[in-house]
Amino acid sequence: MSTRKQRMILEAKKAGLTYHAYSPGPKYFSTYCTDAGLLTVSRYPITKSEYSTYKFPPVGEDGIAMKGVLYTEVDLGEVGGDKLHLFHSHFQASYYGRGTPVYVETFVCRYEQVKEMHNFVKKQLDENPGYTPEKDLVVLAGDFNQNAAPMNRLQKEYYDRIKAEERYRPILQLFQDEYRSMLNALRHQPSNPEGITLIDCLRHSEGQ
Repeated sequence: MSTRKQRMILEAKKAGLTYHAYSPGPKYFSTYCTDAGLLTVSRYPITKSEYSTYKFPPVGEDGIAMKGVLYTEVDLGEVGGDKLHLFHSHFQASYYGRGTPVYVETFVCRYEQVKEMHNFVKKQLDENPGYTPEKDLVVLAGDFNQNAAPMNRLQKEYYDRIKAEERYRPILQLFQDEYRSMLNALRHQPSNPEGITLIDCLRHSEGQ
């Protein structure tokens, strides 16, 4: 565990956030150099914690971190609540200035990570005998590196290059509206045809 993470845990405890869970570091002789940098701190008891490392190969500098999804179950009984199921992650970043193929690889990697996250969420909830869909709250959070805003000039330039190449046609939708593609992947996967209800809390709070 890094010194910075230790300091954050100590400072959180001073503020009354006495419970914590974090992403594990890589083992010796691993191809990774560091952990994913994920940390959950809580004022209420963390009753379960699991971590799943992404299987899809990362791109560029992202490959030094053992990225994945951190799951923590928080018991809110002290305040009259039920349970909070928190899943958070830091997805693959987009790399500009390294050519179109690398840029495309970052999008594909991120999309695959979204699908892996969906499957991990489903697995954890399905195998949790204490999970009550009608009462419990499930939150997906983190740095998704997703562009939900209209394309800027640079992104439009890359999109035009991708659109012009036949080999990229099957995945063109990823670049047309990555945000929608991400939401659809989080909602539905072959392993879960019924899908899950997903609400973008930020957009929902703004009436969107």
